Amino acid sequence: MLELQPLVDDLATPVYATSFPGNPDLIVVVERGAARIRSYDTLNSSWATVLDLSAEAHLPQSPFQDHGGLTGLAYHPRFNQGRAYAFMFVRFVRTQPGGIVEMVIRRYTVPTGTTVANVASAYDLMVYTMTNASAGIHSSGQLHFDPRPLASGADDFHLYIAMPDASGGNLAGVCPCATIPPTQSFNAERVQSDSFLEGKLVRLPILYSYTPTPHPSLVTPTPEIVAKGLRHPFGFAVDPGDPNTGNNIGDIWIGDTGQDRPGDVHVFPAAGGGVCPGFNCKDYGWPWEHGIPGNTTNAPGPCVAPSLCPPPGGFSSETPYFATMKPTGDNWGSSPGVLIGGLRYRGQALAGSPHNMAGRYFYCLWGEDFSHVMSLDATQTTAQAIVASLVTHRVDLDMHTGSTQFDWDELHGLGVDAKGEILVVRVRNNLPTCTNGSVFRIVPQ
Repeated sequence: MLELQPLVDDLATPVYATSFPGNPDLIVVVERGAARIRSYDTLNSSWATVLDLSAEAHLPQSPFQDHGGLTGLAYHPRFNQGRAYAFMFVRFVRTQPGGIVEMVIRRYTVPTGTTVANVASAYDLMVYTMTNASAGIHSSGQLHFDPRPLASGADDFHLYIAMPDASGGNLAGVCPCATIPPTQSFNAERVQSDSFLEGKLVRLPILYSYTPTPHPSLVTPTPEIVAKGLRHPFGFAVDPGDPNTGNNIGDIWIGDTGQDRPGDVHVFPAAGGGVCPGFNCKDYGWPWEHGIPGNTTNAPGPCVAPSLCPPPGGFSSETPYFATMKPTGDNWGSSPGVLIGGLRYRGQALAGSPHNMAGRYFYCLWGEDFSHVMSLDATQTTAQAIVASLVTHRVDLDMHTGSTQFDWDELHGLGVDAKGEILVVRVRNNLPTCTNGSVFRIVPQ
C-alpha cells in the first residue's frame, strides 16, 4: 500500500513541484494562480519567494479553464556541481499590446546560500509569438533538461520544451485545411507546418563549453523542432534512466491531452529522430490523426467532416505508446477525462518488494467528478500487455492522506524530488480563487 505525505499547503493554483537541487527537504512549487515560484523548507517550516512574475506573466482568469501564466521550471543539470552553473530556467506566457501572446523561456542565476533567483540576472533565451489570441488556452506547459551532456562539451545540454497547438482548446467542426490561413484562430494547420513551433517538441541547446575556459555568458540558442503533431502536451518528462543500469536515460515521455478523449502517451526515444523538416522527423499525428494512426473521424477526431479535408497524400504518424482510457466504476459525468502526463519512477522507496514500482510510468487522469493517479509497466511493448499492467492508485492513496483532506477531482500533475520520489500536485476546487492547493509525496505506508 502507498500513502500521501503532506508537504506544502495554501498554494495558489500550483501546477508543478520539484525540490531544490540536491535537497529533497526544500520543495519548490510553481504557482500559476499567483505567477510566482516559492520554496518551502519542510524541516524548518519556512517559506521563501524564489521568483515573482505577477507584474509580467499572464494571471489566469479561471483556475481550471485558463492554462496560461507561469507554468515551467527547470534547474541546470550541473546546478549543484559548481556555482558557475547555478542557473534556473522558467517558462511563462505574457500578453503585449494589441492582443499579442508571447511564450517566454528565461534564465536566472541563483546566488550561493539561497533558493531565490537574482532578478537582475534575467536573460531571455527564447521569446515566441503565439499564433492565437488567447493567453489562457493551450498556450503553456513545462520544460525539462536532458541529463546527457552534448558532444560539444560536458557542460552543454539540451533543454526541451513541449509546445501546445494554441488552438483555443477545441477543434470540433473546424477542419484545418491548407485553404485556411494558419494564423486564423482554431486552425491547427500550424501544428503540421515546420514554420511554426505550435504543436511541436522543441529543444534549445544550452551551451557553456567555451575555449579556453567555461564561463556563464551564453549565446541565444536557436530552437530546433524534433517532433510535431502534438495537441496539448502540458505534462512531459525526460527519463533520468535506470539508476542501476543507466538504461533509457534521455527517453522523453509525453502526455498529450486529447480532444473528446483523455489523450495519448508518446515516447520520444533517447536515440531521437531527425530535426524537422528532414528525414525521420517524428510526427504524432495531430490534427490529421488522433490516437491510433488512421483515426481521422470525430469518434474521437478533430473534424466533423474529415472527407472535406483529409490528411495530405502519404501522411503517416507515430503510433502512441498508450492511448489512455477512463477507469471504470466512477461517475465521470460529461467529462471525457484529461490526461496529465507524468514520469517514470526512478526512486528507491517504492522500487522493491512489496511495491515493485521501479520503472513504472505514473500519470494523472483529471475528471469532472473524479481524478486518478495511475501507473503502467513501461517495459511492455504491446497494447494488450500495457492495459493489463494498469494500476489505479486511487484506492491506495485515497485512504491515507494523514490529517489533510484530499479531493481527487483536482489533480494538476506530478513532479519529482531530488531522490526521485513522486510529488503529487492538487488544487482544491474553491472557485474562483483556488488558493488552497497542496503538494504531497507518495511514500510507502
